[in-house]
Amino acid sequence: MRLPAEFFKLWFSQAVIDYLLFDCLCAVWHHSVPIWRKLLAVILELFVFWVLLLSGASWKLVVFGSLIVEGGLLRLVWGTCGFFAWLGAWAGKFMLTVLLGGICLGTALLAGRTFQAMYLPAALILAVVVRILTAIEQQKTGRRIFPVGLAVRGCLVWTKGLYDTGNCLYDGSRQVPVSIVSRQLIREDFPELEICLEKFMRGENTRSLAFHYVPYKSLGCPEGMLLCFTAEYLILGENGRKGMTMHPRIAVSENSALFGPAYQMILNPDVLQE
Repeated sequence: MRLPAEFFKLWFSQAVIDYLLFDCLCAVWHHSVPIWRKLLAVILELFVFWVLLLSGASWKLVVFGSLIVEGGLLRLVWGTCGFFAWLGAWAGKFMLTVLLGGICLGTALLAGRTFQAMYLPAALILAVVVRILTAIEQQKTGRRIFPVGLAVRGCLVWTKGLYDTGNCLYDGSRQVPVSIVSRQLIREDFPELEICLEKFMRGENTRSLAFHYVPYKSLGCPEGMLLCFTAEYLILGENGRKGMTMHPRIAVSENSALFGPAYQMILNPDVLQE
């Protein structure tokens, strides 16, 4: 009669550990993911693991199959992303798993307990440490990631924006703050804006968006220019809880190195004071 209870206890421990690993991965990559996605990925991963295990498959097949499924489920957790971003997330998950094993072994030796008994406490320790370190890093650098809604020509698109106190890009004598958006985001989510942008670069009339160039400097680019336009409005934070600004200036960058896997915009720290 103890088998069902032990089975449930083991399943629950694995579920909590897998969820904490997904959560740590998102924290390290500064990637905001809805809780339901992480929970669904955990349930599906454990379902495949136990099906393979109870079917009598060899341990090699169980481990290999779980890794393949985990790679696929990372797409569910991560959402839309490029191949290398997904590959990096997969490698990051594997490294966190290895780190968890090391913490578990160390705590088991120090506490004089078995490896299995310390697996869940080790996962909780890892999750707490990762959250503390990421919070300290964000506070030191002034870099935080928020949901951002950008509206252009009646089209509102939600993405992630990096609130970067190091972004000192301003436009004109009035020093209007300028945020930077990835050209890839425009191609994928603002097709009409992309067409207008190409027209402007060909010298055609696109007055409605007030396209112009702004001087831009960065590491490796001492003197450059970015194409800038005026959007309808920008919303910062879920449901606009951080604020909203009308007619923000948005610069477009082709340099994918400026953007991380977790964000497609770099927000000017004064964007809400415009």
